[in-house]
Amino acid sequence: MAHSPTNGMVELLPSIFINQTGFYRVSVWGFVNGVQVRVRSAWTPFLVIPGTNATINPASPVNVCPGQSATLMGSGGQFFSSYLWSTGATTRNITVNQTGDYTLTVTNSFGSCSTSTSATVHVEVFDAGYQPAITALSPITVCQPGWVSLSADPGFSTYSWSTGATSQNVNVLMYGSQAGAVLDTQTVTLTVSLNNGQCTFTNPGVVLRSIRQPELNSNDCGNLGLLATDSIKSAVVLTYLTGPQYQFEFEETTTPGTTFTHTSNNQWCRLADVSPAIQANKFYLVRVRAIVDGTPYCYGDPCVIGVVNTPGAIDANRLADGITSAVFPNPSAESFNLVLRGFDKTKLLQFV
Repeated sequence: MAHSPTNGMVELLPSIFINQTGFYRVSVWGFVNGVQVRVRSAWTPFLVIPGTNATINPASPVNVCPGQSATLMGSGGQFFSSYLWSTGATTRNITVNQTGDYTLTVTNSFGSCSTSTSATVHVEVFDAGYQPAITALSPITVCQPGWVSLSADPGFSTYSWSTGATSQNVNVLMYGSQAGAVLDTQTVTLTVSLNNGQCTFTNPGVVLRSIRQPELNSNDCGNLGLLATDSIKSAVVLTYLTGPQYQFEFEETTTPGTTFTHTSNNQWCRLADVSPAIQANKFYLVRVRAIVDGTPYCYGDPCVIGVVNTPGAIDANRLADGITSAVFPNPSAESFNLVLRGFDKTKLLQFV
């Protein structure tokens, strides 16, 4: 048995699968009284309905300036295809001026056979008072120095950040002393445009803040003659909206790695309030960090303080010419630190 499509190809099969539109006939060979004969059917037309691939141009998102409209153009069918929009329109293209999702269905049908596909786009018609969103990709309050990552919504023609960046996303370095609403803050604004500048919108900005890494005051840092009833003071962390707390971390030098903290609502830490208790004749490494809205930030550099029993006890280690010395850790089985205070740096010190 042979099948002959109109393209001239002959297939010697009892059956075939038709995937092209055309005319087909079947030929059958056989023997009658010992003579081979061929019988042919008439040419029969077959219509193969092609599939569709619904497409809308432009693709999502489609952004429209206030008072304007957008034309959505459909494709993906044949000359005999039908088009149906979610608005009820049956034209290939439509014009819209309202925010919403628009779906196009492209259908090919013949008799009882049909095939269809759909595509959807989102159209956003902007109000005159629209403000573009700024999304923080990282915390907007950071240790100083630190980076903050911000992002704008996609779909705009241009982006203009107050930092000078023109990309959709921006990274801002918070290095301190920015002249924002308060020092150490920076207000970042964003202006976007649609349709090559036909309209623009501005976000008035998001405030970024950097938190200083405080250290002990110079009067306390390196002071080896403190009493257990004295107070030590941190450098300031600037206030914005809410004031910071100050967390003082203590590490006794003979037990490195073992720390304890005391949190104060101001820059001062009264040593008598620290728990476990600060001990006399000990040296401590002290670090300070800010806590803002319950979140602790970065510690500043450590300072050494020394605590004595009574005022002037540090003089037990007084050397000549008003020079005082202190050793920590003390006692020490191996290496130790020697701190000298009160000497003239231009003079030569000789150790015997």
